[in-house]
Amino acid sequence: MNWLFCGLGNKGRRYSRTRHNIGFMVVDAFAKDLRLKFPPRIFTIRKTYTSASGIYGGQDITIMKPLTYMNLSGIAVRNILQEIDIPLERVIIILDDFNLEMGRLRLRKRGSGGGHKGLNSIIRAVNSENIPRLRIGIGPLPPNVDPVYYVLSPFTDKEMDVITNTINKVVGCLKIVVDEGIDKAMTRCNQ
Repeated sequence: MNWLFCGLGNKGRRYSRTRHNIGFMVVDAFAKDLRLKFPPRIFTIRKTYTSASGIYGGQDITIMKPLTYMNLSGIAVRNILQEIDIPLERVIIILDDFNLEMGRLRLRKRGSGGGHKGLNSIIRAVNSENIPRLRIGIGPLPPNVDPVYYVLSPFTDKEMDVITNTINKVVGCLKIVVDEGIDKAMTRCNQ
């Protein structure tokens, strides 16, 4: 059995601690936990994504980060799905959600993109809403603040404390997905 875990974010150092990059932060932590390494950038120069693969719980795991900008994430996901044979129900997209309170998790098997440009791009690229996703709360969006400004702003130090704990919790949830399936993970991880 194979699994693909895709963390959404924007490439580049200037985005590394931004709220929109929580997906990248999670897959980096998951890869570290599983002792997987992403290849050096020079080996991904002509690719739309970077990935690391290994075995966890007797199952093949691939962890990926699109190298496109967020609103083109679907290109990267479609490209990796053309290279490795994984059904959509075994692909987990990890993304930010400013409609969820900071640190809250919501794992779902399917649904709309809910206004998230990265997830909408993936749904269009694979031509299906039947793709599991784990939304991580980065909200609430403050009143009178532009959503684009908010998601592209770095976490405050206080928020980083919450997010560090959340990332550890998400890594545990991803392991539950592999070990026990999405339904069990939804029961145990959704808050």
